[in-house]
Amino acid sequence: MSVLASLFVWWAALANAGTPVGEFTIGWGVNVNDPVQRQISEAIEEYLTSSDPSVREAGTVLWCEEDQSKRHQYDLTEPWVYKGVRATLLEITPTSTDSSEYWIKTLYAATVQNGIQPFGVQRLLARREYGRWVLCGALDRMTSAWNRQVVGDISYRYPDEWIFDRRKAEVAAAFVGRVATDFGVSEGPPIEYFLAPTPEALARTIGLDWTIPGVRGKTYASDRLIFVGDLDQGEMYLHELVHIVLSPLEPADGWHPLVSEGVASWLGGSRGLSFAALIDELLQYQFANPEVEFQEIVDKTRHRAEVGYNSGALIMECLFRKGGVVAVKRALETVDSNEAVYSLLESEFGIGEAGATEWWRTTTRVLADESK
Repeated sequence: MSVLASLFVWWAALANAGTPVGEFTIGWGVNVNDPVQRQISEAIEEYLTSSDPSVREAGTVLWCEEDQSKRHQYDLTEPWVYKGVRATLLEITPTSTDSSEYWIKTLYAATVQNGIQPFGVQRLLARREYGRWVLCGALDRMTSAWNRQVVGDISYRYPDEWIFDRRKAEVAAAFVGRVATDFGVSEGPPIEYFLAPTPEALARTIGLDWTIPGVRGKTYASDRLIFVGDLDQGEMYLHELVHIVLSPLEPADGWHPLVSEGVASWLGGSRGLSFAALIDELLQYQFANPEVEFQEIVDKTRHRAEVGYNSGALIMECLFRKGGVVAVKRALETVDSNEAVYSLLESEFGIGEAGATEWWRTTTRVLADESK
């Protein structure tokens, strides 16, 4: 599967993130006759399959207190693999020969016509707490020896092999302050920013030995936490920083992706590309796919993820030109559904749903011509 196709699968699957697994099985690598492995198997099975959502919420007795005291999103792997698919417990192994803690590896995959579509191989930790086995995330153990550099409101964490670029870090810190000021949001506690050289290394830091390739940045906004697996952007992954800085403006029902990814792409670029480059990329996509309707972008069907990102950035630019930051901020505070997208176009630009495709294509051409 190509990176672009992987990104499409990734975005399309987001709607199911957080649901319990559809089925739980124990693989051959687990010795259920061993009392420790059997008890750990029972703990993760209860966590993954219980119909009671409280077992995966704050205060659960199934997850270690240390993680829960540090983060709202204590299970960092949840958005990646909990999609209602089959979970197969692969192995349970001690973290060292004399350890009382164990690594747990689980494969998450959907059954498809020609086999399976894997979503990830998860690595969690099991330890004893209050007389029972509980689960813990891999992050703290994986990064315990990492270095730390604090620049402005960003606390960077990185391994010894990473060459820290302070210039990029200073640009990022200034960007965070400027966006917060422009949109009238408080800067909040320091942003915790983990650096990894590749998307694969990023995933391993979170607790995924393997996942769908191509994700170079991941944000947990409620915890002001960023993971970056991109050598080029490194300390200056502005797109992901926008998600955190503007998260206080998110509606109660969550942002529509055209808004959340659109504003991040508009202000911070995407995949290392500037706003002008994203508009040119969108124009090329439209030329190559003349049959695609704007409704398909809103519905997140039949298009790659970056088409939604770029289209959202286009909308943000048009809002800014019409009403400045106030208009953009109004969209951030209200657009939480497909219906709200069309209401925004109607109220701000006088464009109804029937005319949205023509507006989308015409506006893209105009903005692309301006950047030449």
